[in-house]
Amino acid sequence: MAIENRNLVRPGTTLIGRHKGAEYRLQVLATEDGTLIYQLPNGQQYTSSSKAATDICGSNRNGWAWWSIADTEGPANPDDVMVKVHEAAALVRSVPKTLKAAREKAPAPTPITEAPSAKKKATAPAGPKMVLCIKRVPNQGGVPEGHIKYFCSCCMKSFLSAERDPQTCPDGHAKRQVDDLAGVDAPKEAVVD
Repeated sequence: MAIENRNLVRPGTTLIGRHKGAEYRLQVLATEDGTLIYQLPNGQQYTSSSKAATDICGSNRNGWAWWSIADTEGPANPDDVMVKVHEAAALVRSVPKTLKAAREKAPAPTPITEAPSAKKKATAPAGPKMVLCIKRVPNQGGVPEGHIKYFCSCCMKSFLSAERDPQTCPDGHAKRQVDDLAGVDAPKEAVVD
């Protein structure tokens, strides 16, 4: 657990850190002038807890985040937090198995039948699918007054029109056309060339 209150780190305090499965202890000492120094059990001394953690891990570490005070409970570093996360995930994964076993023991639900007076929704007859090819462009910025900007998805071009609802684009594509990819035969009057 990260050290949040630095005032708790005084001479005589022991800090604990873990790296690659090994536990490290760091003793907090004070010099004659009151400056804190940090000492490993092998006698190696450091001017900061961060330098000690960096030396152990081989890369820069924040000592206040990496070490924890020996008296406190909880993980000393992120590796231990991940162990706790994996244990919790295993517990969560076991819940569906427990629920499945409970469902197997429970009696089968009684099916609900439709009341005879219930009306079924009418479905639309199958027919050719029409798509809207000419659409008004949402951003009308920069369009001259009295005109509206439209986009034709058939020719992939935008155009200006003074009409409020143009039925064709300048290239002659109709506003609505049969979707060629729908796989349905279209009536001849729906296709405009």
